[in-house]
Amino acid sequence: MLFIQSLAILASIASATTFQAFDGGSCDGAAGSKVGIAPNGSCQKVDDRHSWYVDGDNVKGFYYSGDGCHGQSTQFYANNKACVNINTGFGVRSMCIVGIDNTGCGL
Repeated sequence: MLFIQSLAILASIASATTFQAFDGGSCDGAAGSKVGIAPNGSCQKVDDRHSWYVDGDNVKGFYYSGDGCHGQSTQFYANNKACVNINTGFGVRSMCIVGIDNTGCGL
């Protein structure tokens, strides 16, 4: 039983995801703090940020025009460990990243 619990803990650690946004368009310029993404998703403030990087696999979520992941939204998908430019056609103030257990962001 202990072995199975240990495997579950290791799997959750290996799947941990961190997020960081930048004021430059190519993950350059001033960087925000690295934050952990909860397994059930996470809303992040991205005012004045133009790109972001996440170290997880096949990241998806939603951009929002308002604070706190409210307002007009558009869905995004990102490749593994890639820099993503925020270019949606509307002002993005927050974004929700779907968690590793494929929940959160209203899913």
